[in-house]
Amino acid sequence: YTFTGKTNKVTNVTTWNEETHTYGVVTTPKVEGYYANKAQAGGKEVTPTNPEASDKVEYKPLGKVILVDEGGNEIPNTPKLTYKNNPNDPTVGGETPIPEIPDGYEIKPKQDVPGFNPEGKVVTPQKPGEDTRIVLVAKQGDVTKATKQTVTYEGAGDKTPAPNEQTNYTFTGKTNKVTNVTTWNEETHTYGVVTTPKVEGYYANKAQAGGKEVTPTNPEASDKVEYKPLGKVILVDEGGNEIPNTPKLTYKNNPNDPTVGGETPIPEIPDGYEIKPKQDVPGFNPEGKVVTPQKPGEDTRIVLVAKVEVNQKATVKYVVEGTNTVLHTDKLEGKSGAPIDYTTATKLAELKADGYELVT
Repeated sequence: YTFTGKTNKVTNVTTWNEETHTYGVVTTPKVEGYYANKAQAGGKEVTPTNPEASDKVEYKPLGKVILVDEGGNEIPNTPKLTYKNNPNDPTVGGETPIPEIPDGYEIKPKQDVPGFNPEGKVVTPQKPGEDTRIVLVAKQGDVTKATKQTVTYEGAGDKTPAPNEQTNYTFTGKTNKVTNVTTWNEETHTYGVVTTPKVEGYYANKAQAGGKEVTPTNPEASDKVEYKPLGKVILVDEGGNEIPNTPKLTYKNNPNDPTVGGETPIPEIPDGYEIKPKQDVPGFNPEGKVVTPQKPGEDTRIVLVAKVEVNQKATVKYVVEGTNTVLHTDKLEGKSGAPIDYTTATKLAELKADGYELVT
């Protein structure tokens, strides 16, 4: 634009066709990665006395979308993406996709970040020069760990019980997909105890087994019960030799405790023998003829001695009632414990013939 006018040659005063002129506005150019302080410039007024005017547009770098952890630290190896330009306004940033979420992470839910649309995973910055920090958290994966307690038995031959297995507990937890660290619902679990089965003719080294602790890193536990043969009741002579043709009876099992022997009758005493009196045998009751073993794996040896035959004597008197008169006396003799062959019938018949009657 050019002002035109007339100058008076006497007074030297110029009269202009227009006193002012206003230039048109200029749309601010878009510059990738930058935002401007104004969308338009120019539109300035000039006059013949101030024929030149100027305006200035300032650009500054657009902010970035940055992925961070809950402590505000940048997620390693993730790009920081500069906001896209707004195609219609150079003074603001445009809708910008966030960087790709790395493996093992997810967007923290319900975070309040201005301009962030978590569903669309885009940011429309409200302040184009400030960064937008999106918080990521590690994904948590469900994980389980099965466990087992096994109690095994040995030593009882074909009577040995089958193993007892318990598998009724499973650890559950969450695994951090970034650190691969698992947090378990419980650090330990203790299985129940198992009552040791009774095995005829054997005793065990423990009444209960199991009750073992398992962990996610050591999910299996075991215990072992050992059986050994119960001892026997053996009849011997005073020299310690077994009495011929007498059985050796294995101790009975204790019905309440598999680690000890139960009350056991001794074998039948053979003819001609008797239990040696006053012998000191642990667990032996000579009156009841039973053994309750103090050491279930050791035999109990009961000493027998030969019976000694002793003759016994008796006297039978026939007297008159109410007097000291003895009508007849019989002297009897026989072996101890054996009946004597004697009857009163003959003598009573003779006395009756003499006029006597039996009173008692």
